[in-house]
Amino acid sequence: MLNNKNNLIKTETIFLFLSLTFGLIFAIVTPQFGVFDGSAHFVKSYDVSNGHIIPQNVDVVVPDEYETHVYGDFIDTNGDYVVNMSHQSIFSYPPLPYLANAFVIKIGEFFNFPPITLIFICKIVNLLIYILIVYFAIKIIPILKTTLLLIALMPTTLFIASSVSGDSLIFALSFLVIALFIKLALIKDKMQLKYVYMAIISSLALSMTKPSYSLLSLLFFIVPYNKFQSIKHWIITLLGSSLIPLFISMIWNTLFKYLYPYLEYSFNSYLQTHTYNITYLASNPIKFLDLLINTIIYNDGYIINIILPQFVSDIGSGTQIPIFLTYIYLIVLVFVSLYDVCGFKLNLKQKLISISVFLIIFLSISVAELITWTPIDSNVIWGLQGRYFIPTAPLLLLIFNNSSLKSSKLEKIREKFNLNVILVLYIVIFLSLSIFFILTNQRF
Repeated sequence: MLNNKNNLIKTETIFLFLSLTFGLIFAIVTPQFGVFDGSAHFVKSYDVSNGHIIPQNVDVVVPDEYETHVYGDFIDTNGDYVVNMSHQSIFSYPPLPYLANAFVIKIGEFFNFPPITLIFICKIVNLLIYILIVYFAIKIIPILKTTLLLIALMPTTLFIASSVSGDSLIFALSFLVIALFIKLALIKDKMQLKYVYMAIISSLALSMTKPSYSLLSLLFFIVPYNKFQSIKHWIITLLGSSLIPLFISMIWNTLFKYLYPYLEYSFNSYLQTHTYNITYLASNPIKFLDLLINTIIYNDGYIINIILPQFVSDIGSGTQIPIFLTYIYLIVLVFVSLYDVCGFKLNLKQKLISISVFLIIFLSISVAELITWTPIDSNVIWGLQGRYFIPTAPLLLLIFNNSSLKSSKLEKIREKFNLNVILVLYIVIFLSLSIFFILTNQRF
């Protein structure tokens, strides 16, 4: 939408400027661990910095100078503090989202940086990595450029990107994987090998984050067979960009859930013995569907009042943007996706595959939350958060993408009133309001 012939500034350049400006401000005004599970993410990075690439059934010893910055179950031992990581599901995650911060921690300790400085540097490093990857995702994707810009600059997204959370890398890699598969699907001639290699590397990297998001590699199937040079090329790409990443993710998750079975449950003693499990769900699929329907439709407006506001504008620390502003942002997002075509479009089959991948990931996340947090006597799924669906949001918005609307009256209105400039100003105002609400600690 922003990339038309009258624009001098590319969409990815706008993203670069706005994400740097507001991301740095977010990093400064947000408390060290104001982000969701921030303390646990930092301790995970600290554990990785000590060489614990593979999860171990041991507590993490954190030096006493971190006492006022890191919380958890602490036991004073020889001046240090022990964090019981079995209370955090983050303990079982692969190390990739934490490698950059682990490196920063190691360098910072060598130069004796104070904890508050070290934590701030970790936030900045995460932000810069996020910006770099998403910049290329927006540059590469042939459609939904402005839509991806809006998603990548949502307050929740940028808030997490400028924190110590490993979710920052998950967001960025997810956007890149989506962009690359759409690029491969819509490329006019035979695909360029550089995009194939990038898709393979990105999918493999994503497989070493959270299991559910590795399912994005199934987007391989939106790429038409005739785009490949040969059957051999098709098989190699299928293996490298889809099957092997899925296998790696499955092996990691199975291996460490088996070695540390308590990680499948909440640390709450009641939930440890009274949650759902895979065996029960497999033998009672109707019960799972009933829980899902109750959660989505009958749970006192949970989707409307909780999930969607969290998706757009949950900026932690007890702060949230007024809900009516959240819904205005969602309306703008849908409106933009209608016209964000840039001369390309996915066919119906490709859209159905994309939506199917979104639904599969949604179900995967729901099952994970069900077996982790949901008591057996509950009639809804506990633990679903709006931010969990940010990485897959572009797939859902493909429903609205339609190049046939380019000649409509609304398109003429867009050009007449220069809605591109208005859109950028809207993003600036929305992010500025987010910062104001953080500073004043408002909640609505």
